[in-house]
Amino acid sequence: MPADQDIYVACVGPDKMAPSLDNRARFAPVVFERVDQYDLSDQDLTRFAALSVSIHADQRFLLSQKDAIARYLDQGGIVLWSGPMAYPVIDGVGEFTPRPKRNLAGLTVTRLADHPLFDGITGQDLTFRKGVAGFWGRGHNPAPEDALLLNGLDADPENAPVDWIWNRPDGGIVISHAGNDFLTFAQSGIGTAADQLAPNFAKWLTSHVMTLQEEQV
Repeated sequence: MPADQDIYVACVGPDKMAPSLDNRARFAPVVFERVDQYDLSDQDLTRFAALSVSIHADQRFLLSQKDAIARYLDQGGIVLWSGPMAYPVIDGVGEFTPRPKRNLAGLTVTRLADHPLFDGITGQDLTFRKGVAGFWGRGHNPAPEDALLLNGLDADPENAPVDWIWNRPDGGIVISHAGNDFLTFAQSGIGTAADQLAPNFAKWLTSHVMTLQEEQV
């Protein structure tokens, strides 16, 4: 892929993309493209550098596409999963575990490891939205042992990783965010640092794709 060629991300689910994701100049060379979840089986997934799965996706249907998603990952694809994992769509990802306490302490986000996805964004930026806690996540999808834990909840955040990234042994990368859609979290227009989540993802993805290209030369 030449440096000036577009990098496509499939936004999978029933929802329309947030209007800001149509701002190609802001995310270039990354292009976010809406893909209806029920058309997934008709798509050539290899043309997408990443699949962004919405919290509102039909997971029962996605379970029927489990083998296709696994093949996509095996070939080096990236899945950005938003929301609770209610069905075993991706092997290695545990079933969603809600936090037993929904008070402020139980919903507080703590950074566990630095990562480009969260550059310039603090745990407090994720904990509160318009002064209310809980929008970022209220539980976690248990991570594989070799995943990098990024953010956690409650008093023991390592045991409640709301965000993690996993380089699968068989290939591909899974990013798990067990809350509202990662890419559209900041679409309230309140202008917090969380507005950088989608640009950070685009920047990280571009760097990842370019690194793979260099390794193949």
